[in-house]
Amino acid sequence: MCGIGMRPGVTGAGGDSPLDDPLLTTPAARLCAVALQAGIQVFDVPADACPGLAGTVGATSGSGLLGLADDLDDDLRADVLAFGIAVLAAAPSAVSSAPEGYLAIGRTRLPAARGGVGHLAWHMARTCGRDTPSATFELAAL
Repeated sequence: MCGIGMRPGVTGAGGDSPLDDPLLTTPAARLCAVALQAGIQVFDVPADACPGLAGTVGATSGSGLLGLADDLDDDLRADVLAFGIAVLAAAPSAVSSAPEGYLAIGRTRLPAARGGVGHLAWHMARTCGRDTPSATFELAAL
């Protein structure tokens, strides 16, 4: 889905963050680079396979999984990416304790969160160049 490979010399230390890579021109591309560095595999899911969902988050030993519905527009894709990364980074126990080890991310944007995973997602989206009022979505067990 992301199709982003890290260029030599873009290591994330001393100002060489993937967020500063001039080849990453969109917030979604920058967030894909963040996911890559965090060991999160991002992939597309056919929209008809997940009606009403924007994506899913899951975990395997050693990496996170973030599936995004393939019909999301660029802005919604960036916000759901930020939210999924935030869930895997800040609430991994919520994912691992889900009955099937996956959580669904709803398509409906929730009001801006004042704390927690949604607030972290908003900060990540803003850092990656996405000006959004909220990057908080409903989570549900699959």
